[in-house]
Amino acid sequence: MANVAYILGIAIMSKNDFSSNKIRDIMLAYDKLTTPHQMTDQERKNAKIALGIAFGIAFFMFLVFAYGPFLWILAFVVTFGSLITGTFFLIRSYSSGDRERQVVNEEIEAMADDASFDVSEQIIFWDKMMFTKGIGTQLEGRDQEISEIHRRLVNARGEIATAESPQHRLEAVLAADALLATVRSLC
Repeated sequence: MANVAYILGIAIMSKNDFSSNKIRDIMLAYDKLTTPHQMTDQERKNAKIALGIAFGIAFFMFLVFAYGPFLWILAFVVTFGSLITGTFFLIRSYSSGDRERQVVNEEIEAMADDASFDVSEQIIFWDKMMFTKGIGTQLEGRDQEISEIHRRLVNARGEIATAESPQHRLEAVLAADALLATVRSLC
């Protein structure tokens, strides 16, 4: 369309100078514009290259414009996925942690019961020692030491009974075991 306007512009500019050469040039130009022409091999190659470049640019632009929404979706999935996963692991750790902690607490409770029983046996023995004043043993006549050991055993049993947390109960059991080892060495 622009070429036809160009040719008409040439005709108008030449005003009254309608020489045969001018008219022939105008007619040839018009024929060239209106008649389809055959493309050469080079023109076909160039057209294919241009079409490939156009499709490549269009694909690149699609990727550029699709990349932004993809990143928004990815950010949403990662953010909420990590929150959901973290909540799942937190809930799971509470439930499984309670079981493991409960098993450990039960084991500490069993150790405390055993230690309390052992201390009670030694308290009974040392009650007899206080009553007999250690006659017939190596502690004969050492009433002060016998009553001190008896008092320490009673205190150890009281510590085991009044320990509130598993850590305190475990410390009381260890202290009672150390005391029992000392007391048994004196008998």
